Amino acid sequence: MINFLKYKYIYFIISGLVIIPGLISLLLFGLKPAIDFVGGTVWEVTFEKPVSQTDLSKFFADKQEASFSAALSTPTSSILKFKPLTEEDKVRITSDLTSTFSAPSTVRFETVGP
Repeated sequence: MINFLKYKYIYFIISGLVIIPGLISLLLFGLKPAIDFVGGTVWEVTFEKPVSQTDLSKFFADKQEASFSAALSTPTSSILKFKPLTEEDKVRITSDLTSTFSAPSTVRFETVGP
């Protein structure tokens, strides 16, 4: 029979080496839950001409869109994430995007509740 309690201090040290850095990173950086947990809209658009992520970020910062993030999947398509959008918001943003960039075509538009 193996006496596991003989090595309990080693087990406590190993557990502490895993738990303490995790707690420190949680306190320093906090939690950043995804759209699945807080709700929001994922909108994948394709442009006729290449658009950079910085141009999109600057565009939405000028429009004061809260909770926005952009990720480029290809040079001409982007995945945009917002707080929950309505169809009216989508139409307004589409017309603004058309006036600034080339006309976007929607690949995917999904709104998820928390």
